[in-house]
Amino acid sequence: MKKLVKLSKEFTLKAFHLSKKSDTIQDIATSLRINGGLLYRWRKEHFDRSAKGEVFPGVGKSAGILNPEREKLKKIATGVI
Repeated sequence: MKKLVKLSKEFTLKAFHLSKKSDTIQDIATSLRINGGLLYRWRKEHFDRSAKGEVFPGVGKSAGILNPEREKLKKIATGVI
C-alpha cells in the first residue's frame, strides 16, 4: 500500500504552471513523481475555481485573514460580540 503524502499549495501551483507550459501533462507528472490524473484534476480545479476567485484554497484553515462575514460568525460562535 502506498503512503499518502500531503503536498503543499505551493507545489500544486508550481505543478499547475509547469503543466500550462508543457506539451504533455504526463511528462510533467512523471518528472514531479506524481500521478498524471492528479495533475489533470488540479488543472480542472484551477479552471473551475478561478472564476470564483478561489484557486487551491487549502483545507479550510485560514491564516488569520477573514472576510467581514466570517469574522462576525467567528465572534458569534465564540460568544465574543
